[in-house]
Amino acid sequence: QWGPACDPPGRPRCAPCKGERREAACQMRIFKPEWVGHDGTPVFSVALSPDGARFATGGGDQKVKLWSLEPVRDARIEASSLNGSPPRLLCALDSHMGSVNVVRWSHSGQLLASGADDKCCLVYARRAGPGGAGFGGGSPAAENWRAVRTLRGHTMDVTDLAWGPPH
Repeated sequence: QWGPACDPPGRPRCAPCKGERREAACQMRIFKPEWVGHDGTPVFSVALSPDGARFATGGGDQKVKLWSLEPVRDARIEASSLNGSPPRLLCALDSHMGSVNVVRWSHSGQLLASGADDKCCLVYARRAGPGGAGFGGGSPAAENWRAVRTLRGHTMDVTDLAWGPPH
C-alpha cells in the first residue's frame, strides 16, 4: 500500500522510496529529548523560533516553556548542559489558567503568542536580563519573557492562532 506522502496523485514517487513500497522512508520523524516536558502532562504545541535558537512548547500543565535548541542540535552540548550550562529550559511562563493548546512565534521572533483552554490568547515579549525565580524560590530563568497583552473575549477554548503577514 502506498502512503499519501509516497504516492500523491499525478506526481512521481519521492526520492527516498526509490520506487519501492517503503512508506516509512517518507514519514516525518520526531525526536523529543527526555528533558523536554510539562510536568507529566501532554505537550500540545511546539514552535521553532525564526532564528532557530529556541523553541516554545505549550502543555497540559498550563505553562508555556521556552527551550534552548543548542542541546538538541549537538550531543556534546546536551551532555554539558546537565550541569545547567548552557541551560536547557530558558523560561517557564505560567500566566494561563488552562491547558496551553497552541504557541506561535511572530515573524520577527520578538513576540510569542499562546492560546489556551482559559479562552485567552497571551502575547509575550522578551525583556533585558535574566528572568526572576519561580514561586517558592529556585534559580532564576535564563531569559526574561513577560506577558504584554491579554486577548480576552473568546467564547471557547483557543485551539489555534496565527500572526498576520509582516509589514
